[in-house]
Amino acid sequence: MTKVVSILSGKGGTGKTTVSINLSLALKKLGYKVILLDGNVSMPHLSTYLGINSYKYSLNDFLSGKDFDREAFVNYNGIKVLISSPNLEDLSGIDLKRMKKIVDNIKNLEKPDFIIIDGPPGLGREVISVIEVSDEIIIVVQPFEQHYIDAIKIKELASTLGKKNLKVILNNGFWVSEKKIEEVEKIINLEVLGFIPHNKSLMYSLLSRIPIFENNPNSIVSEIFTEIACKISKEDYKESLKLKFYKKMKDLFSMVFI
Repeated sequence: MTKVVSILSGKGGTGKTTVSINLSLALKKLGYKVILLDGNVSMPHLSTYLGINSYKYSLNDFLSGKDFDREAFVNYNGIKVLISSPNLEDLSGIDLKRMKKIVDNIKNLEKPDFIIIDGPPGLGREVISVIEVSDEIIIVVQPFEQHYIDAIKIKELASTLGKKNLKVILNNGFWVSEKKIEEVEKIINLEVLGFIPHNKSLMYSLLSRIPIFENNPNSIVSEIFTEIACKISKEDYKESLKLKFYKKMKDLFSMVFI
């Protein structure tokens, strides 16, 4: 059965697209069939992050009434990607109520294990259309109070739409300790799936437009994405000695300097 996982945030720039791409690649490496969908219709970034310049159809075409066509998928290293059009004129005529039908078509025709939706920020109609088709929602926050407040608002919106399966990823953390993670979980009242540390390799991957899971598959960040992917897919995960050491050093650093 297909599981639809949406990646959301209260504001833009939190790292939703980075999480969506690398989480998709991590799930694919675990052997799952993954489809990555750009649900940020008004301000899409997936195509630029992945360097996709050529495509037959976009999500906009189907939201505008065109019958779903499997030729819309672009293959990116074993993942099927459905982008939203970056062209402003392609926003004309879209109907967000068609999102459910599109997702259902993808489920029936492709039968993927996971559909990962790189969602829009905020609390508007685009976000609602994504929440409505989701089985699980991951809110990406950075370790600042304003982001926690935004996450609580998304949680409340999801609750009004009958969605209860929400979790959090802490992104761009500077030596985030276990104590800090527990603090965030207490404030937002949601489980923190993992934290993505501020990292030179991650910064390089953003500049080069090569996902860190491909650019540096042995990095701490890539391993953390694998750990998160295992949690989402309910698979057992065994930490490497390198990741165990990193987590111990992170906690020690936080105790001494923060």
